[in-house]
Amino acid sequence: MKNLLVLVCSVLIFAFASTAFAEEPLPGPEAFLDVCAPGITGAYRGSWINVEVAGDSVRARWFPADIIRCMTIRTTRLPLYAARVQVLDHRIVILSDRVVNLQRQADSAEEGEIVAVLAVDAAVRGQREAEESRDAWHRSRALWFALGAVVTAAIVALTGYALGQAGD
Repeated sequence: MKNLLVLVCSVLIFAFASTAFAEEPLPGPEAFLDVCAPGITGAYRGSWINVEVAGDSVRARWFPADIIRCMTIRTTRLPLYAARVQVLDHRIVILSDRVVNLQRQADSAEEGEIVAVLAVDAAVRGQREAEESRDAWHRSRALWFALGAVVTAAIVALTGYALGQAGD
């Protein structure tokens, strides 16, 4: 289960990293026309006009002010998005390090579990041996009581026999 979790995290991190590191050029304002002017389709994506700039004639497109405002807001946010990608890249590095640390902790926990299981097995084995030793036939109280009674009876009988022989 732990290995599956690590595998899934790694795949997600590297999948996100591959999309975050795609080196595509930042889109120009025309890329935002679909968002800023969804009703404008076909050839009317702006009118070409000639503009006089510092004595030079420059060809430019004309768009309505609300579309330009929308495109400007989205274009000015691109550096923020790039900064966000850098932050996410940093987080990916940190998360990758965390995954490695969690893997090490899991490995250590597994080793600790193995040691604990071996210790419990040894304790159970020792307890079983102690119980078997306690229940051994030569530790039976009834056996020693009976043996003591027989020996005592034998001593009394032999003593009585010896006294009977001596008195005759």
